[in-house]
Amino acid sequence: MSAHKKHIIPFVKRLAGFVLFAAVFYTVVLPAWVFIMPVKYTPNVFYRITSYGHTFSRLKEAEQEKNVNLLFLGSSHAYRGFDTRIFRNAGFRVFNLGSGSQTPAQTRVLIERYWENLNPDLVIWEIDPFAVSGDGVESALDLVSNDRQDIHSLKMVFQTAHPKVWNTFTYALYRDIFELNDTVLEAARKNEDLYISGGYVQKDLKRFRYMEHPNQEIAFNNRMMRILSREVEKIQESGKRIILVRTPVTSAFYDSYINNAEFSRRMSDLAPFIDFNGRVQLDDSLHFYDEHHLNQKGVEIFNEAFLEVLSDEPGS
Repeated sequence: MSAHKKHIIPFVKRLAGFVLFAAVFYTVVLPAWVFIMPVKYTPNVFYRITSYGHTFSRLKEAEQEKNVNLLFLGSSHAYRGFDTRIFRNAGFRVFNLGSGSQTPAQTRVLIERYWENLNPDLVIWEIDPFAVSGDGVESALDLVSNDRQDIHSLKMVFQTAHPKVWNTFTYALYRDIFELNDTVLEAARKNEDLYISGGYVQKDLKRFRYMEHPNQEIAFNNRMMRILSREVEKIQESGKRIILVRTPVTSAFYDSYINNAEFSRRMSDLAPFIDFNGRVQLDDSLHFYDEHHLNQKGVEIFNEAFLEVLSDEPGS
């Protein structure tokens, strides 16, 4: 045996031993550490089940829901912007599958999991600049913390490629294996938020002060745009109808984007697209609780305007 091989073989053995040790340490010690220690000692794991936005309650309810007329997808603009009670009163069977800061990467996971049961006639996909420009880390953490782990979440974690998402997924998988979430319950009322059956979250009525915003440009994330395009195609190929919607934000915030026309053009290239900014008479102070979320009064005005649009849709 050459002197070179004599040195290489021990090195390979040591490397293999280290990799095995690291794998065991990561998959066993990390979950145990997170389970035992207070949050302040686990800064690289962001497991926040039932923390915000009622994602946990929404996805538990989604498991039981079947055959809806309208399925809402998107970010907090969706689950805080489309009041399921208003659409039910108008005769629709609806479900709101929004989640915090949802990007197309998380929408894809939710479609894969819940599409067959929900079987919607029409999909309303709320899409805004952040959804196609962000990295999806915040929404991935929300989804990993509040839903089950499967091949779809694993693929999302791989593609997100962020250490905190990996760590949180590892701990979430540990909780799934040992069924630690089976007895978890989430209160319908949490601070200013009230969960409404069907996935909507109502914020206690509050108003917003006028403010100005510096100019900004929508920076399109190519990966998110590819996922969005493919998921829209899949919905269309299934024979279902889809509308992309940009929900209202304050006029000052909307006008701060210098390439709104480009955003509208790129969305319209994918599917029927409606930008409700400027289409509905809303006041920045009276109808919003922050620069990009409607308060309940604003939601009611927007939803009534949206129902008028639906009434003009073929097949409605």
